[in-house]
Amino acid sequence: MKHILWPSLLILALFLNACSQKNKNTEPAEIFRYEQDLFQVNTENLKPELLELQKTYPVFLGGDLNDTLNLIQIYDYLTDPSIIGLYNDCREKYPTLEYQEYELGKLKNNYHSIFPEEEDFQIFTYISGLDFENPAVFINNMLLVALDMYLGPGYEEYDRIGVPRYVSRRFVEENIIRDAAEAVARSKVMPPSNNTLVAEFIAEGKVLFLMHHLHPETPEHLILNYTEEQYRWCEKHEKELWTFMLKNDFLFSSDTRLKRDYLLEAPSTPEFGEEAPARLGQFLGWQILKSYYKKNSGSSIAQIIETQDAESILNNAGYRP
Repeated sequence: MKHILWPSLLILALFLNACSQKNKNTEPAEIFRYEQDLFQVNTENLKPELLELQKTYPVFLGGDLNDTLNLIQIYDYLTDPSIIGLYNDCREKYPTLEYQEYELGKLKNNYHSIFPEEEDFQIFTYISGLDFENPAVFINNMLLVALDMYLGPGYEEYDRIGVPRYVSRRFVEENIIRDAAEAVARSKVMPPSNNTLVAEFIAEGKVLFLMHHLHPETPEHLILNYTEEQYRWCEKHEKELWTFMLKNDFLFSSDTRLKRDYLLEAPSTPEFGEEAPARLGQFLGWQILKSYYKKNSGSSIAQIIETQDAESILNNAGYRP
């Protein structure tokens, strides 16, 4: 028994040491916990304490705090039972963000490798009041993460406000890094240069392509916000999907119905059956970008993202599933 266990223990020790070294080489990102600091404010001494807090959090407290209406609005937020409930649940689930600090540190390192001229950005968490359409936002070199959007798919408040289950299943801790990468990526990808379907596919593909390079550890199905089964369906039917697009001359169409069918959120894509996930155009766009990257090794990730000519990307990708 000893001889069987010893090599396994050695391998485990080497693995743990490698993980430890990896963590040591990663500079953790600093995350400013706005929700924690805000809810420490004494509402009986609101204005002076908010003025002090404003120095660290101008993005949230940028308004005129001498304006009584602004103070009333913040007071109402701090004393709202539903907001207090969200804050308490977030405090219980996320007493620390050590894992996120390391993973966002990796994301920031990759961001500066891809875009070396860009300034550093700050990261803040907050309570959004269940803004499920914007769980993470990147604006003015600041990444804002709404912790109340990561309380688990069974969190009853999501059902209460009518979030579809196929959307709320994503409101898990693992998606914090994924959504942060998407927010950063979308800030770097320009809108398509024309309104054809293929231009939309490629613009969305750029977002996913950049997300992967910002945080390569994120599984590909998660980057697409798919389940593993949905992603396997796409891999299995990739050739069929592409042939369907070519056969029906959809790629250069500007039909808004097609954009809705292949780019917008939905439980499925009925055209291909209930097992087919929505947003199949995103999947195809990403595959085109992958193919382009392989065939144009002289182009940097930043150059690919900045290329606006979608037709040129398509023609030079040599995409043949």
